[in-house]
Amino acid sequence: MLDRLDGVRQSGPGRWLARCPAHEDRSPSLSIRELDDGRVLLHDFGGCDTQAVLDALGKALDWTDYLEGHARRVYAPITDDGLTAAHALLARRSELTKPFTLRDVAQKHWSGLDRDTIEAALECLAEYGHVDSTEKRNRRSLIY
Repeated sequence: MLDRLDGVRQSGPGRWLARCPAHEDRSPSLSIRELDDGRVLLHDFGGCDTQAVLDALGKALDWTDYLEGHARRVYAPITDDGLTAAHALLARRSELTKPFTLRDVAQKHWSGLDRDTIEAALECLAEYGHVDSTEKRNRRSLIY
């Protein structure tokens, strides 16, 4: 929660001050305390009740989750390390013979799957246990 608030500074062990998300705050007025049992106490010295702080924090969390999801979709082709291609391969796995190689997939000429993305996708699928890889005649073969 602290990483979603502005102006956070630690005021002691298990205690922080932050700007209240429920009102325009120039200096931190929201006191946050984490108890030994994991509960969190909130008090806004600016006068906002706890429910108003929680509602504003909930909206902020929803907004940041939305923005994070949007950014993931926008930047996925750059940062997904084969995840999108892995999904594409999983969707079309019934069209592949068993066992298959990277070359077998490349020869299908599926849209968006060049040799590099296929290799990244197969590594991703192997990492998540969807394919197993074995060595055959000094060549790496990936099989379902």
